[in-house]
Amino acid sequence: MLMLTAAALASAVEKAGYGAFVEIRRMKSLLVSDVLLDIWYNDTSRVDGKTWKRPDVIADAFTLGVLRDMENGWSVVGSGSIYVPRIETGYWDDLEDPPDSTDGHVVSFDSVRCLGFDIQGYYSHPFNRWIGMTFGVGLGIPLIRLGQPSRWSAEDGQSATEIYEDGGPPNDAMDVPRVPVIFPVLSGVGGFRVTPVDALALQVEAGFWPFLYVGASARFVF
Repeated sequence: MLMLTAAALASAVEKAGYGAFVEIRRMKSLLVSDVLLDIWYNDTSRVDGKTWKRPDVIADAFTLGVLRDMENGWSVVGSGSIYVPRIETGYWDDLEDPPDSTDGHVVSFDSVRCLGFDIQGYYSHPFNRWIGMTFGVGLGIPLIRLGQPSRWSAEDGQSATEIYEDGGPPNDAMDVPRVPVIFPVLSGVGGFRVTPVDALALQVEAGFWPFLYVGASARFVF
């Protein structure tokens, strides 16, 4: 379905002098994992004799976009992405004084999807026919949420982990805003690209959108 949509998009934009692409990206958010979350949540917690490690924030991104080549290696890129969290179901325990590892929550993001939109100025500098460097900066509207996280909490003397591992249903609704960010934020990316054929580009990259991340991507240009 994604490829059929991309082909239809390519046909429509080609007449207007633009190109179209599909991009698949795996991202790990360093800022969320290593800086922000450490302010509020324990990295590890021991509950009912078992050690739980806070999950890493990882996502896959599936992108459809259009681009227009400019002069001197620059292009303008507009895209829309679906972000699929790959965050393992895990235990989230807030930092407290004195510490209390029993009042945390088990959270699953399996049903959550996010939409994002972005427009960037993109610069490509080839070292040779196959290898080059890229840099992009622009504005994005991130993380319009679809779906709701599931959460298990301690209840009737049972810990959240015990209820979850016993197969109990989620028992604590999460009030998460559907559109936590509704204004444009600065986005950027830079990386090294390998282009084995004209229609395919493989890239190792680092960027921010809206959090600092590292990742790898494959882009198919029509």
